[in-house]
Amino acid sequence: MMFGLRHENNGPVYGALIDISSGSVGVAVVASFFENKLPILLYTHRTILRVTKHELSKEDGLRKVQEALLSASLILSQDGINALKQHDEKARISKLYVTCSSPWAFTIARSAHLTEDTEFKVSQSIITDLIHSAEEEILQHLEKEHLMSEKGFEVVEQATVDITINDYPVKDPINLKGKSLGLSHIAGLIPKEILDSITEVQNKIFPSTTLRSHTYMLVMYCVMRELFPRSHSLCIIDITGEATEFGLVENNLLIENSFVPYGSNTFIRDMMEKTNKPESDISTSIHSFGGTTDLVPVTFTDEASVFESHIVASLTNILQRRSIPPDVIITVHRPYEQFFKHIIET
Repeated sequence: MMFGLRHENNGPVYGALIDISSGSVGVAVVASFFENKLPILLYTHRTILRVTKHELSKEDGLRKVQEALLSASLILSQDGINALKQHDEKARISKLYVTCSSPWAFTIARSAHLTEDTEFKVSQSIITDLIHSAEEEILQHLEKEHLMSEKGFEVVEQATVDITINDYPVKDPINLKGKSLGLSHIAGLIPKEILDSITEVQNKIFPSTTLRSHTYMLVMYCVMRELFPRSHSLCIIDITGEATEFGLVENNLLIENSFVPYGSNTFIRDMMEKTNKPESDISTSIHSFGGTTDLVPVTFTDEASVFESHIVASLTNILQRRSIPPDVIITVHRPYEQFFKHIIET
């Protein structure tokens, strides 16, 4: 199973999932059976951060997310475990998986290539050298952006996601021959403060579990490859409370990852400022948008244009280096789906 939800003695494996975004924290309990390709969802809950009238500072935003993480984890330890016991009284959570999205996570992809005039045999040492080359490029990027020191991020995973010989993807390149060898390597980073909070949750609630942390975009990339194996190029857009993240997949590789600090909560906050209406009224209006009209509700026109401008600016920036694939995958809080889908399409 993807991301380590593997089986021991062909028996079921039970895992707890935590998804941390800029505007909410989701939790779930899943069961993975040897005979099933995909896990079964036993319980799910999402703690939504309250939309404030004024934008929070980065420190306050991080504190709110940490509080939501603790709250959601406590609910998971009670209602989630009850749902697990109803499924199987003897079941125990053995795996704890965490995904984290922007602005609390960065996913960085780099490629490395070796080309010769004559054919050569691929060895493990050659693969290792290319991986080190890709890792060195990633490290240089981290140092340039001061992510490891000033901004306090920590690398939580590194993975080689694709290897090609003569530009053809291969699963096991060792001892194969070719004139060119390439690989794509990805690193995921999460703030140390969030990782400390996750460790605290594990120690207090799930002390007997093994913990793995991933960036949301890397998980989405892997999931999309499995769900749409024939779609070799995708644009993934993840809209959370305070950020919108973009992932560009080209020739089956995640080659671009960026975000803008503007999301669904930012949009609602702008509407609260303009109309003096409470958050609940504005959320209801967004929920009720059915997507059947070509026009965004007239009250939202200015703010929708602001949101569009952030999207257009990001895509224009990407277009300076890459082309945008025709297939676009949008992930967003379900009640907002039709509204933001309309804006992205526009």
